[in-house]
Amino acid sequence: MNPIMIDFPDEFYTERLLIRMPRPCDGKVVCEAVNASIEELKPWMKWAQTLQTEYDSEVGIREAHVKFLRRENLRLLVFLKD
Repeated sequence: MNPIMIDFPDEFYTERLLIRMPRPCDGKVVCEAVNASIEELKPWMKWAQTLQTEYDSEVGIREAHVKFLRRENLRLLVFLKD
């Protein structure tokens, strides 16, 4: 089966969270979140060894968006509903 035919929700909710696919313009919020937690991420994430730029984060988000639509990688972002 062609992966593009796999049905998967673009977003879903819990009582406290919104969980959804990456969308263009999410780069800024992702950059801020990563940079705020960079010291905690360094031991666990190879990509988190230096501060992120908004531009690089946006490029990564847009690539993730396309991969999600093609069902090549189902990266999800998690947001507090508040």
